Amino acid sequence: MSFSHLHLLCPLSGISLLVLKQQGISSLQLQSLREISAGNVHIAENSQLCYYSTVNWTRLFRAGNQKVLIRNNRSPQECAKEHMVCDTLCSDAGCWGPGPDQCMSCRYFSRGRTCVYSCNLYEGDIREYANGSMCVECDAQCEWADDDSLTCQGPGPEHCAKCLHFKDGPNCVEKCPDGLQGANSFIFKYAEVNNECHPCHANCTQGYEQSVRGHILVLHLNSLSSALNETSLFFLIHLSLFQFVHNKQYADMLFFYFCSRI
Repeated sequence: MSFSHLHLLCPLSGISLLVLKQQGISSLQLQSLREISAGNVHIAENSQLCYYSTVNWTRLFRAGNQKVLIRNNRSPQECAKEHMVCDTLCSDAGCWGPGPDQCMSCRYFSRGRTCVYSCNLYEGDIREYANGSMCVECDAQCEWADDDSLTCQGPGPEHCAKCLHFKDGPNCVEKCPDGLQGANSFIFKYAEVNNECHPCHANCTQGYEQSVRGHILVLHLNSLSSALNETSLFFLIHLSLFQFVHNKQYADMLFFYFCSRI
């Protein structure tokens, strides 16, 4: 039976924790335990048990009358000879067993339940930022920095140093809003060359991509109009319609352009 996820101990008949004559255990493995709310601790006659002497039990107590009774377990000296001691990444507060995931607290930083020497600020498969002594993963929308700079400065997509895909206001996003329901209407945005999202024109009802194609087409015709006669221009308009336009909005726009030129 594992007690690694046990957070709180409450007393039964005046005792919260009783480990007696368990000859097969070498460590308590109580790394999630944060509080013994009441009752005493009794650990005795466990011939293979180590690490118990490193724990400051009174830090876990919440009542002034709580006591700890520890006797006749494996001696700390024998444990040290077998290298059954706290990991070097543990603080002096002690540990529940071997390895950096059994520390009462960490000497340097923690990643989840595991103590580490440093956070992955500049390298590693997962980039992080340091929240005090805790390593926290950067948001998935942050682009990894490939130099000596941070990938993010805090939690969420608004704290990325650079966006992996697009930037919409302060936030990094996977794509610009395309028909997102807003407070009063649907929101359409397009991406500039720098991958920043900008609102489409108020008259756009299908987003910017369709409108910008028509706009580029008109500009292209305008640049060529001085070198084309009316017949060639008319042919070019119909060719453009065939290639780009299956939408009445474009046809109306190009027809208006043609009429205005003649």
